[in-house]
Amino acid sequence: MRKLVSVLCVLILLFLLVKVERVKAQVPIRVWGYVYMPNGSPAVGASVTVSAGGKSKSTTTDSSGKYSVDLTVPSTPVTVKVTAKKDGYKGSASKKGEGVIRIDVYLKKTTTGGTRGGTTIRKQSTKLSITVEKMSYLVGETVHVSGKITPEISATIVIYISIPNGTQVKHLTKSNKEGAFHYEFVADVPGAWKVYAQFQGTKEFAPSKSSEITFYVRVKSNIEVDTSVTEKGTILIRGRTEPPIPNATVQLYVSLDGGKTWMFYCNVTTDENGYFETCFNLTVSGDILFKAVLPEGTSYTSAEEEKPLSYAPKELTEEIQRLSKQVEELEKTEKQLRELISKLESENLGLKSKVEELTQRLRESNETIASLSRLVAEYREKAKNLEQLAYVAAVLSLIVGVAVGYLLSRARIPQAESVEREEVLEEEEHKKSAYYL
Repeated sequence: MRKLVSVLCVLILLFLLVKVERVKAQVPIRVWGYVYMPNGSPAVGASVTVSAGGKSKSTTTDSSGKYSVDLTVPSTPVTVKVTAKKDGYKGSASKKGEGVIRIDVYLKKTTTGGTRGGTTIRKQSTKLSITVEKMSYLVGETVHVSGKITPEISATIVIYISIPNGTQVKHLTKSNKEGAFHYEFVADVPGAWKVYAQFQGTKEFAPSKSSEITFYVRVKSNIEVDTSVTEKGTILIRGRTEPPIPNATVQLYVSLDGGKTWMFYCNVTTDENGYFETCFNLTVSGDILFKAVLPEGTSYTSAEEEKPLSYAPKELTEEIQRLSKQVEELEKTEKQLRELISKLESENLGLKSKVEELTQRLRESNETIASLSRLVAEYREKAKNLEQLAYVAAVLSLIVGVAVGYLLSRARIPQAESVEREEVLEEEEHKKSAYYL
């Protein structure tokens, strides 16, 4: 009995060990990656099968061409193989790893052209490419789609156009001998448009499809803005978009240096009629410049407008008025002082003229005095000479006087005798006359 129990225990233990080993052997891995078409665009909705360690799982790619699969394998590292296919395109890739493994797959065309004489004929692959002139148009503008098919063949090309309202239309055009084709249409609906080209294929050439191009058609928009000061002293900003754009974001900016630099203030949202409104609480004052900017949207163009405003808070306004009065008084005082200065300058000019005149007179007087001084000096010199002559003259006069006196005394005697003689003669004549009478 004891041996039987021992055997059973051993069997149970062996069974549990096998179970544990089996549990340990299940290793989880995650395989993910992207599937691409031959032209490099994402393969949307492609079927993907992931195989590893004798197990496999299938899935499909999402809108970006991505897939992801979780598997459990007996051991790692393990070799994983991924196979993908879509619309006659097929591809595969493999990689060894563990844990999270990324494997990207590139699809190739697998379409054949049937058989000829028991031999399979493979169609020649083709490639389509398209371009548009620009990525943004105004409503009513003509969109030009140009493209080329390789190899260069003349073939019918289908242009598929997706309109923003959800409608898809197609138009046929034909490539020339060089493989080039062109198509144009008028974009009359604002929003995001999509266009791609497709070649249906022939007996010799396989079909192909171009990548899809997205471009935007926008309405020409404008924005109006107005500023005012409320009774509470805040700044009210109002405006609207034209045409009315509901739920659009408008950016408001402020400049304190005449538009040289702008500071972002806030965003406001338009209502259903394109109107917007907000209040500014500023602590600065002076000449302020406001700017409203409507950023470009999928269906309308960008627009902006500037609006100036002279602003000052109430208390600051009172202070400014008080200071303005002081400035006026100071300007008045300055005017009076300028007039007084002008008058003093005029008087100063008169005084300068008089000073110059007196200076000239003084200069002439000094010159006259100098001349007179020279004359006085000369006369003094002459006077000294005359004084010496006077002494000489006095001596000479004395000598002359003595000589004259002597001569006169010598001359009086004969003269007296002649006088007496004459008197005697006259008396005798007188007597003779009296006699004869």
